Amino acid sequence: PELQEEGIFDLDNNENPLKDWTRVVILYCTGDVHAGNGLDVNPRDGTEYYFNGRSNVKTVLDWLKMNIPNPDRVYLYGSSSGG
Repeated sequence: PELQEEGIFDLDNNENPLKDWTRVVILYCTGDVHAGNGLDVNPRDGTEYYFNGRSNVKTVLDWLKMNIPNPDRVYLYGSSSGG
């Protein structure tokens, strides 16, 4: 996926109030809005679907806590099924 580079995501714009902020991007939500944690099976054909969004987000939050333990402010943004 292509990251948005306009508006608050334009890091070259000196008028952007978030220009110097650290940006963390979670690109894909495994179709579960970043909340799933398990396996689902399609009863018609037995296809297995793994939903790991919750685990993915927890991993990112754990990383953030270790690497940016006391942020002054946090701006959370999402789009599509990830927002």
